[in-house]
Amino acid sequence: MGIVLGINASFTSNHHDPSASLIVDGNILFACEEERFNRVKTSIGWFPYRSIDKILQKSGIDISDIDLVASPNIKSKGDLDIRIRNAFEHYFNYAPEIKLYLHPLCHIAGAFYPSGFKKSLGLSIDGAGDGISVLIADCQRGKNFKILESYPFDNSIGDLYALITERLGFHRTEGEFKVMGMAAYGDKKKYDFSKLIEFDNDSYSINKNIYSSIGSKSCFEVFYNQEFVNSLGIPKRRFNENINSSHFDLASSIQNLYEIVLYKLIKKYNNY
Repeated sequence: MGIVLGINASFTSNHHDPSASLIVDGNILFACEEERFNRVKTSIGWFPYRSIDKILQKSGIDISDIDLVASPNIKSKGDLDIRIRNAFEHYFNYAPEIKLYLHPLCHIAGAFYPSGFKKSLGLSIDGAGDGISVLIADCQRGKNFKILESYPFDNSIGDLYALITERLGFHRTEGEFKVMGMAAYGDKKKYDFSKLIEFDNDSYSINKNIYSSIGSKSCFEVFYNQEFVNSLGIPKRRFNENINSSHFDLASSIQNLYEIVLYKLIKKYNNY
């Protein structure tokens, strides 16, 4: 199987958690995140050259020994492979062969292959990667994953969660874990999100009005339609404001909605 360097390559202000791993003949030898070396939490926009360098040092493998560099985001503006190659040539004076893979399938592979299961239902729920927010796949060891169902980027329960993350005064992409932690302390039935999401049996549809008309160029820029969300009476917390009970209730309500969606997505595969 050779020597494979897996990377999560970050170049834009929406791309997060650059990292690297070394796989030799199917065995993971090293894995690390760039933030551990540059001391920048989440390291949005960074290329993981420090992680790669540390892996090469620890393994004693030269960059020219790498048979393949594997990275997610096969549809990322059509030039990600070129950007990765340029980065390798700049930092290491050499670029191995580079291959890109579908973003949500990389999430699923990262869970399935180390699990030890021979067969499993794979599920990736994201904001959006490669134009996909949700992907469900048939995973069988020794076979290519079979995609069973997917949802497009503009029907994203991840974006809905990110909306509430921003509403609570945090940056999306980084602040969602705070919302999840807050959820345990609130009333999950306090807020009604029926105007944000519509259910149809075991599927759902996100209200497209949640998105700002001008879009967003960075995870540090508010991406949601503030006028629309204000009209729904959903609380808003400024970034430097004390957290009160309504904020905990809001976090609990979005966490509850997410869990409802998760159940609906997988219940049709109960006998899978």
